[in-house]
Amino acid sequence: MSQSINDKFYEYLKKTLEASIRFRGMDPVFEALTFQESIVVEIIGSREPVSMSELAKAYGTLPNTMTGIVDRLVKRSIVERKPSAKDRRSILVKLTEYGFSLHKHHKQRLRKYTSQLLKVLTLEERKTLVDLFERIIRTLSE
Repeated sequence: MSQSINDKFYEYLKKTLEASIRFRGMDPVFEALTFQESIVVEIIGSREPVSMSELAKAYGTLPNTMTGIVDRLVKRSIVERKPSAKDRRSILVKLTEYGFSLHKHHKQRLRKYTSQLLKVLTLEERKTLVDLFERIIRTLSE
């Protein structure tokens, strides 16, 4: 019996995620971070400074869960908390110099990894793939 297109998509997405996790595990800079922490560093690096509530929402977790993750990153001097200049009740999180170097290194490795993945596609196929991802992401953001 043949698989439905949804089943095939699920299997391919799962394999892609597994390969991405293996790739992340080969990055010596990120050895010391949990998977959760590395995602938080990526979110902060792309949006900094970010409030704790925005960070929790972007990650898809509760604020108290995010507080624990950020606490661990603060202890290791990867991120720092600062009061917001606009609203003293709000705490902003940003990368430290060390955290920024981790983020920059990981981003460079990720770009190299994606370039290797995309080598098998023609330029036109890459454009189509990007267009499809944009449509999917737009739907997820609604």
